[in-house]
Amino acid sequence: MTTHNIKCIHELFEDKIIGNKPWEMRWNDRNYKVGDILIQHEIGDTDLLYTGRTFNETVIYMMEGPRYGLREGWVIMTTFGGFLTTPEKFK
Repeated sequence: MTTHNIKCIHELFEDKIIGNKPWEMRWNDRNYKVGDILIQHEIGDTDLLYTGRTFNETVIYMMEGPRYGLREGWVIMTTFGGFLTTPEKFK
């Protein structure tokens, strides 16, 4: 199991924390595996600056390209669980 710190733009981060996006599609430059922990760091949609909010979750299923239209080197990961860390300015 590996922990990966990854960036996530605000719009997709919001979908993630309310449960509308239980998946991630990523270039597999980190050798993602089932059981890995993803720590998503929210960044602004336009300024791309870190907001301080994070969302942690576990990879429970993974599909790797090339198959089903997914290009070689890309993965789609189903994620589960997680918890939100929010800095004081959001409370």
